[in-house]
Amino acid sequence: MSTRLYRFGSAVVAIALLVAGATLIAGSALAAGPPEGPAFWIVPGGGAYWPPAEWGVEDPVPSFGGILGLRLSDPIALELRGHYSKSDSSAPYAGGPDLKLLHGEGNITWFLSPVTPVTPYLTFGAG
Repeated sequence: MSTRLYRFGSAVVAIALLVAGATLIAGSALAAGPPEGPAFWIVPGGGAYWPPAEWGVEDPVPSFGGILGLRLSDPIALELRGHYSKSDSSAPYAGGPDLKLLHGEGNITWFLSPVTPVTPYLTFGAG
């Protein structure tokens, strides 16, 4: 068996285990009853990307975006996250003088202490 196939198989198994675990957590949370607190939220955000030097961009690249969340139960929520960034680029494959980055992801978020004002959380997702 080639090492490339082995690494691909390991990644598939890891992703399958993460999806199965997230599904079990979400399923058990849905059985817990109706959630308390806001049913959904919209949170603006910002940050910075450090793209590879091969992209012809000077570090860092500012970004903006946000989170759209939907609470399923007290400790579990579904979240959609997105960020957009644009920067001058000298790389020919950037498709012009600007490099545009668009990132989106979907997550299942597990709030570890949902009854406190500030709570740590774990996020499982893809994107």
